[in-house]
Amino acid sequence: MAEAGATTAAAAGGGPPAAALSVIDAQIQKTDDRLDKVDQAIEAIYIARQATPPVVLPKYESKEEQNEALREQKAHKERLLGILKDLTSQRAQAQAQAAVLLQLARAFNQKLCSESVRSDLAARDLYHFKAIQRLTFDQLVSAGFTQGVARTLKTTFPDAGAVQARAGAGGAMAAGVQGAGVAGGGTSAVDADADLTDNFCAKLFLPPEPPPFEALKAIFGAGLCDKEGTRVKLPVQDMVCRGLVRQHASLSEFIEPVSASQAVNLSVHVTAALKCLVKEVTSELSLAGAIDRWLNPISDIICGVKHMSVKRKRDCSEVSITLKTLRPDLFWLVGGTLLFKGEDKTLEEDMLLAEADLLKKMADWDCNYHGKVEYLLCYAAAGTWIRFCALKRGDKSQVYRLGSCNLSTEVGMLQAIGMLILATGIVCAQREHLADTHYVLGAKVERDNGTTITWMDNFVNKRINLETYKNTNAREITNARAKDLGKLYKAAAQCPFLIHALQPPKVIEQTYSVNLCPLGRALSSAPALPESLQAVTRCIVQALDSLHKAGFGHGDLRWPNVIHVHGPAYVLIDLEGAVKLQSTPQRPFPDAWQGGRYLVNSKFTKQSDFGMLADMIGECSTLSADAANFIGALRQGRFASASAALAHPWLA
Repeated sequence: MAEAGATTAAAAGGGPPAAALSVIDAQIQKTDDRLDKVDQAIEAIYIARQATPPVVLPKYESKEEQNEALREQKAHKERLLGILKDLTSQRAQAQAQAAVLLQLARAFNQKLCSESVRSDLAARDLYHFKAIQRLTFDQLVSAGFTQGVARTLKTTFPDAGAVQARAGAGGAMAAGVQGAGVAGGGTSAVDADADLTDNFCAKLFLPPEPPPFEALKAIFGAGLCDKEGTRVKLPVQDMVCRGLVRQHASLSEFIEPVSASQAVNLSVHVTAALKCLVKEVTSELSLAGAIDRWLNPISDIICGVKHMSVKRKRDCSEVSITLKTLRPDLFWLVGGTLLFKGEDKTLEEDMLLAEADLLKKMADWDCNYHGKVEYLLCYAAAGTWIRFCALKRGDKSQVYRLGSCNLSTEVGMLQAIGMLILATGIVCAQREHLADTHYVLGAKVERDNGTTITWMDNFVNKRINLETYKNTNAREITNARAKDLGKLYKAAAQCPFLIHALQPPKVIEQTYSVNLCPLGRALSSAPALPESLQAVTRCIVQALDSLHKAGFGHGDLRWPNVIHVHGPAYVLIDLEGAVKLQSTPQRPFPDAWQGGRYLVNSKFTKQSDFGMLADMIGECSTLSADAANFIGALRQGRFASASAALAHPWLA
């Protein structure tokens, strides 16, 4: 306040208005810098508190030692709160000083809202100062402006807090201070009500259709372009843009003042990202938070332009072996379907490990899809670097790199934002290639027969309550039976047409549990297209061939026990009802056996499975002559084995 008083005295001493405005201009810049430093200190403490994992107290030999440790933690927390309280007080003082400066400016320009004065002040940068953004309408009136002038100022300089909240730092830590500030500066002669971000995005080259996988490298390498192929400059708030270009002339190739495009909303988040470069990474959580601060709002803008809703989640359920903390893996879900994945590592040298984790965790990502989605876009971040990449359907050998950026530099951050915009646009286009049926990660399906299916990212967990399960063959599942099923699943692991168990099944407290893959869509009836019916039948027969060679029959052949993985690939599931060949089952029989009609001399044989398969195919309303002949051969027992059935002209 003493500095503001000195400025008032100097200005009151006379002299031309231009000289007085120069004094005010210099003082406003000092106040502005002070507010920036306070904001940065508040945010640093907020981020540190958020990134610090919960402290797990070790075991102490005495209660007194444990109480002493708790007291030390409480004292540390109180010290942090004390620092935040002091910073909040400093912030309030700086805001009060800004109000005095505004009052001083009004004393020299009673008609501040007039066009001529506005133009004069704009030339001197007083028009851009952030103090107006940081003050509310009421504070402007309290500073001595009339309501009309205050209203004009707030129209020209909208509350920054209404556009962007800096990770909650300003509001959470300075709740009593109105008009919390943001990173970035004023928006020049830009009317927030006339935001043209949508127009800016409409000019970008964002593929209307997902580009071929082979074209991704070239698209990301070319950077963000307009529809004519010209490199696009990202909008940055005017004062910040001029300052950055003065410091680094090369940045003029990447940014332009927001007044050139009026893309106000986008400029706010680009400016904030440039103010919060990733200089140091202390944990995976802190890196994830730093990335989310620009990744989420900027991708939201593109999704809004494309009228697409994205659900983001950070999976913190997996424990990091190296850090003993939770891993914040990123997922983007579109209509419940995974279309973007992120992997974060603390150390820069762990970039290859981040890529390896993407490949490992997403090894079966394509099993989730039943449309034309060709690849999964993702990022791997390690230290201050981020690398955009892609996983190709059917290729589990490598992660395909699209571009790397250093988030500790302005150029790297701008390149990352450009690649994010491209990636978001492609994800929006991929939405149209998804099938109508999808699976929501973590969703549970509980059936009335006592079975619960839980969908995970690359497998399902199947649990059977053995006390309520209604299938006669599975009701007697015991540890011994689970071991037999383990052998069956081991044999099935060599057959791509049978469901696979990730680990041997277990029985714990009357609950049978097994993790199964691949994922797919269960059929509800026979495929309508003749070629699809032929393909699924060929897959089922090959699955039966493997089961029969292992000494088991499936025992429950129905269309819902067949899943469509992709293309012509189908998988036979529900092996819990498998029956040993040549065994004599006891009544009551499963409903699917129709009172034992499929048994041969009271025994379950290969022909029992063939009879059920014949009835499945026979449900089709239209069959080719070859298909009808195949059904007849199944019912008449003309195939001694599944291998012989595969030699039939319809399947050969």
